[in-house]
Amino acid sequence: MSAARVYRRPVPGEGIMIGGRALNWKSLGLVPLALLLIAAVPDRNPDRDPPPDVAPKPCDTCEDLCRLVDTYLQKEKGIELWRRYAASTPEAQRTRLPPGVTDTNGIENLVWKEFSEWARNRRQNRELPCKLRDETAAGQAGTPVPPPAAVAVDLVTVTQQDSCEIRYGDRKLEGEALRDYERAVDCKVLSDATIGHEAVHQEHCMRAYAEDHRRAPAFLDTPEQVAESELQAWKRHQEVVGDAIRSLAGKCGWQPTKRQRRDMNALPSAAQTRAMQERGWKAAEALGGSP
Repeated sequence: MSAARVYRRPVPGEGIMIGGRALNWKSLGLVPLALLLIAAVPDRNPDRDPPPDVAPKPCDTCEDLCRLVDTYLQKEKGIELWRRYAASTPEAQRTRLPPGVTDTNGIENLVWKEFSEWARNRRQNRELPCKLRDETAAGQAGTPVPPPAAVAVDLVTVTQQDSCEIRYGDRKLEGEALRDYERAVDCKVLSDATIGHEAVHQEHCMRAYAEDHRRAPAFLDTPEQVAESELQAWKRHQEVVGDAIRSLAGKCGWQPTKRQRRDMNALPSAAQTRAMQERGWKAAEALGGSP
């Protein structure tokens, strides 16, 4: 195994633009993960990176709520899927791996196939938190939402080198590369969440090299360790998005149930989010702000 092997970890949702295009499984079908890898670009790419003076959106308005809730629900499903194979799940309770799933690529493609099937079904069954553009009646106010399960592979965690660094294209995620990434995502909540996600992989990688430098590459390439790292990364990703939703929902007309009012960590459901959209974000309008 090459010591320079780099794994691109897929992060669903967010509708992130990649190379100027939003990739999604509806248009691509269930293609191998390897086909979604983006060629490394060491310098600024004018087709991918916004102008340097463009600040990313904070994603703190009512019109951002659908996107955030959808991302949160996707993380919830991803956590469920990764837990099936993770090292922290008692072996007797783990889902048996199919023959041939023996490394990072195998387990990531397996889970991604399961996840994309769920995402496709929820769209067909109208289980999204908000109406899509083609569901919005002509002339009716509504917040168009891109299809779910877009594939974001802009960030790379190098697990087969002891640097364990996070990269954007061929650049370490710092300085101008970090600013380019945040502007490309154009939603500070979601870029922060994805960076936090990759930081978990980095922590996992650094700990493995510190404990056994020689065996770390092979250890990090086992399905149960990949799944464990992803499980923890998706949890952190969800926490960041959940915090943003909690700070925003009350301003956008959320009417929590009695049970939700008793739970300080409660979030609006997909149905409640859709109801807020259909009401036209009345709370925001009443306050004189734009939805």
